Order: sequence, then structure tokens, then C-alpha cells
Amino acid sequence: KGEMLKTKSFFRTTRRGNVIKVVREHYLRDDIPCGVVDCRMCKTLLEKQREMMMVADDVPRLLSEHVQHYLLPDTNVILHQIDLMENKAIKDVIILQTVLEEVKHQNINIYKRIREVIDDSSRFFYVFHNELFKETFIDRLPNETSNDRNDRAIRVATAWYQHHLVPTKREVILLTNDQGNMNHAIKEGLKAKTIHEYVN
Repeated sequence: KGEMLKTKSFFRTTRRGNVIKVVREHYLRDDIPCGVVDCRMCKTLLEKQREMMMVADDVPRLLSEHVQHYLLPDTNVILHQIDLMENKAIKDVIILQTVLEEVKHQNINIYKRIREVIDDSSRFFYVFHNELFKETFIDRLPNETSNDRNDRAIRVATAWYQHHLVPTKREVILLTNDQGNMNHAIKEGLKAKTIHEYVN
């Protein structure tokens, strides 16, 4: 268990007109736990994560085992429904690294607000580093926009969770108000709802 190095190289032109080769390195891990407190497959990983965080004087935020489903919101849900995410009735939420990075890039104030929710241990919000995990990391396809790539990354992580949590008999619900993302999710066999469908 450990790291896998993924490299990506491309050429770009400098301001002076020189062509240079750029190599980017991306380390992918195979030991990132799902965050579900009673997941047998991740038990050892969770214990290691707990030990490391305790040494760093931090408390790991995990998902509880007393629920039938977990929520996984996409970026637009966080950006446009942050008031709902702050509501104490919303618990046991998986926040993807992809989503956090997009939110931070688009609105730093909302990023700070969702970070406060994540830090509240009574809410059971878990940050899953899907961009660092080899089973959920994806490359951008040719002609794919970064937004479409990120939506696809969110669906890939949702599908991974859905499969991974079969032994726990719990579901993962992708929350999205984006019709395109919803259509793709349904085609891919994912359980997805709009915020309004979920709340009602």
C-alpha cells in the first residue's frame, strides 16, 4: 500500500516564443479510507488515519453508522444551497476534494462557511480526497471542459462509494440541481436527487 506516481507532460510556448516541455507529477494513493466508521474494508486505514490525526492534535471527522444513506453534494449545491448545508438537520455528508477545490476557487466566503460545517464534529461531514485516490482519480478527456471533467469526477466517486458500501447496506445519494449531471448520473445507474426532491 502507498503511492503511485502519475505523470502528465505537455508542450507550451513561452512569451519569448520558445517551446518548453512541462511535466506534472501527481501522486495517487491506494490507502485513503471511505470515512464510514464501521466499514470493515477501511477499518485498518481508519485506525491509522486516527492515530496520525491524533498526533497532529486533530480530531478525525467521520461518517456515522446510524443512518440509511449518505449525501454527496456536487459543487453547485454547496455554492447555491450553503444555507441548507449549514442547517443542523443535514448530517452525514461526503464532501469530495473536487467539490472543495471548485468552491474555494469560485467563492472563498462559501468555502470558509462549508469548512466550518466540516469542522463541527456533531454534523458527520467527511472530506474524501478523491483526487488523490487511484480508484477515483480521472484524467480530463480530449475536448472535455474542466467543469465537465469535475462533474464526471464527482460521479466516478459516487459510483465508487455506491459499490464500496454495498456490505453496509447504505446508499449514497448524489445531490445535484444540474440537469446534465443528473441525466448522466441516472444513465450511469447512480442514485441522484435534486435538493428539492431530497428535502421534500
